[in-house]
Amino acid sequence: MQDVHVSSERFELGRWIAGAVGASAGALVLGLDAAVWLLLGAQALDFVSGVLAAGIQRQLDSRAGWNGLLRKVLVWCQVGAAALIQRYLESFGARVAIPLPAIGELQLPAVGLVAAVCVGYGAVELMSVAENCKRGGIWVPTWLTDRLGRFQPTSFDRPLAERPPAN
Repeated sequence: MQDVHVSSERFELGRWIAGAVGASAGALVLGLDAAVWLLLGAQALDFVSGVLAAGIQRQLDSRAGWNGLLRKVLVWCQVGAAALIQRYLESFGARVAIPLPAIGELQLPAVGLVAAVCVGYGAVELMSVAENCKRGGIWVPTWLTDRLGRFQPTSFDRPLAERPPAN
């Protein structure tokens, strides 16, 4: 009889722990901003489409995959830095509002620093998805690449080693 009581207590403890972990994870996930979801989804699509395009071209390379994942982690470091800066500015009562570029006739609203960083990097990731589709032999409409291309880095946004020589 005592064994039944002990296993019942363990079961209740397990249910309590599972409930606490589930509630915490749910609060974390559901509390994320839509722009963060955009970036997370775009990065996942970029990674999967990159692997598929490399597989179609028979150029799968685990080193390239790891380098891509590490770059995505660096993007999240940028998002974290933006969050720290935004929180710091808001502690002084400053309202951070960054205007996003228009996409066609659609003018996007001004957003906070974290959302602007997420939307910018998300658009670059989605452009990469389009490029991966092209590499995989899938047609991509030019209007899509034109719109997403507005978020592509200019030559001055690239590291010094990658910049074209000055005239």
